[in-house]
This record gives sequence, C-alpha cells and structure tokens, in this order.
Amino acid sequence: MSTYSNDEWVDRILSGIYTFNSRGLTGRAQRNTECDNLLKTYFLNCDYSDEKSNATLKIFSDTLDIIVEAIECYRIGHFNASMVMIRNAIDASTYTSLCYDLQLDQETKKVHGIVPIGSIRKYKKYKDLNVRKKKIVNQKLLAQNEVDELYEIRKSCNFSAHIYEIKQDIFFKKFPKFLEEALTGKRTSGDPLSKQQTTEKENQSNLNRAINLLMKLHMNYVHKSGML
Repeated sequence: MSTYSNDEWVDRILSGIYTFNSRGLTGRAQRNTECDNLLKTYFLNCDYSDEKSNATLKIFSDTLDIIVEAIECYRIGHFNASMVMIRNAIDASTYTSLCYDLQLDQETKKVHGIVPIGSIRKYKKYKDLNVRKKKIVNQKLLAQNEVDELYEIRKSCNFSAHIYEIKQDIFFKKFPKFLEEALTGKRTSGDPLSKQQTTEKENQSNLNRAINLLMKLHMNYVHKSGML
C-alpha cells in the first residue's frame, strides 16, 4: 500500500516531469523572472490607453493570446509546446497583417472596425511561404533580413510541431546502418545522433527573437494603416 498521499504523488510525478530537460526548480525560478519580463515588455509596448496600442490589440488579438501561451509554456518547461505556439503566433501575425485592414475615422483616427481585404478566403493565397514573405517586405512591415530571421525561427519550430513523425522518419532511415554497426561492433557511419528534443536554450532564443520581431511587425502595420 502506498505511503504517499494523493498530493504527494502528484508532487513526485511533476518533479520527475519538470526535472527532465528543464533544470527542475532552479530552472523554473529563473524562467519565472524571464517570463514576467517578457510579459511586461509585450504589454508595456501595447499601452492600451493609447489608440495605436488599442488598434494593435484589436487587429492582433489572436496573436496576443498565442504569445501569452508560448510564454507560459516556456515558463513551466514545456518547450515543445512553446515552440508550436511561437510558430502559430508567426502565422497569426503574418496572415492578419496581409489579409485585414483597420477601418479608421479619418478625423479622430479611432478604429471603427476590422475588415477583410477582398475575399475572406484571401489568406489561402499566402499559404505559400515565399509569397507571404515577399508581400511582408513589399508592404514594408519588416525588412528582408527580419523576415528571413522570422521564418528561420518558424522553420526551427517545425521539429516540435511534428516531433514524433520526424523522429520516426529519422529512425527508420538510419536503422539499417545502426543495426549493422551493432552486429559488427564497428561504428563506420559517423552519423551524429539525431535530435531528440527541443532544448531550453533553443526555446528561449526563439521566443525572445520572435516576440521582438512580431512587436515590430505589429507597430509597422498600425503605422501603415494611417495611425501616425
């Protein structure tokens, strides 16, 4: 019979989960500070008493929710989940900025609403990443080097989005060679071990860079809409 209470069992399980790849309580304490600062940076940048910031909230509301989720997943050590949310935040921001317009009162510059540019299905045009990237640069929402960096971040998130499938593909591709080496006792392939997980440092870097770039994209979008 177990000598642990239900609460003690949960504590032991969570301790095991969060120690793996996340540096346990020490890592959590450090990430708490990081994540609090990220939230303050993002929300202070969006001073919602200001009309421009209010416009940012309205047009990028979906992105806001996803960014907060990415930060909170990183906080508790769910690095793959955070990376998937970073990828979603990039998609939400770029699709929105290319497919929707702000309706402004030309005298007060207050936001009246948000309307699709042309058809509500226009986003399908931008499923091609190269088309989307080119349009972002042409619209002066980000510079070419910034768009390249943003989509390099998105690409690095693909591992977390398809982690099981990727690991299985790599395993079956390399298995015959590994089996041969195991049977002969000779390592001849020289292949490095495949990536097994998203690390804390990888998540940290991508999260910080993505938030900075998306804040700039949001600011440029609102500026382009006529809210000087």
